[in-house]
Amino acid sequence: MKNNEEKYCNLSDDEQISKAMAVAARFVGYQMRSSAELKKRLERERFNHETICAVLDLFEKHGHINDLNYALVFIADKMRFSKFGRIRITYNLRQKGVAANIITAAYDIIICDPQKHIEWDNFEEAEFANATELLTQKYRSENIADSAILRKAADYLARRGYSRDLISKCIKMHLTNVAT
Repeated sequence: MKNNEEKYCNLSDDEQISKAMAVAARFVGYQMRSSAELKKRLERERFNHETICAVLDLFEKHGHINDLNYALVFIADKMRFSKFGRIRITYNLRQKGVAANIITAAYDIIICDPQKHIEWDNFEEAEFANATELLTQKYRSENIADSAILRKAADYLARRGYSRDLISKCIKMHLTNVAT
């Protein structure tokens, strides 16, 4: 069987674009994707650079690919469903090829109007509530005043993407609640 490079090299430019658009449509058809993910998928199929650029331009022009909207939805979903913190969400977005300035813009939009995106009045309150919920669920029956368990709890929240300051506040509140 011929590999993809041979399969597409004999096609005219219009046919290549048509084939690439079909691949791209299937790829973004069931899930939002970043432009970098789509580009990587088309490169894996071995379409030439000009074809990939043309398809990306068309998909961006028609709104099928929009990294800012992707980042907004991704942040809201990861906060709401996975209870990830800002650090982990940012890392995951960078892994998906979203530019740092787009991630910053998405956070700025969410912070300015959090109710529209994360259904909270305040982004920091939402992040704190998520971290507190995770800590309470995971360490409900354990005494986190013990230094080893305290370190495990802090590490757990750090792996979930929460900042050291937020972890510290969350643990202090948890210890206060357990003491009363």
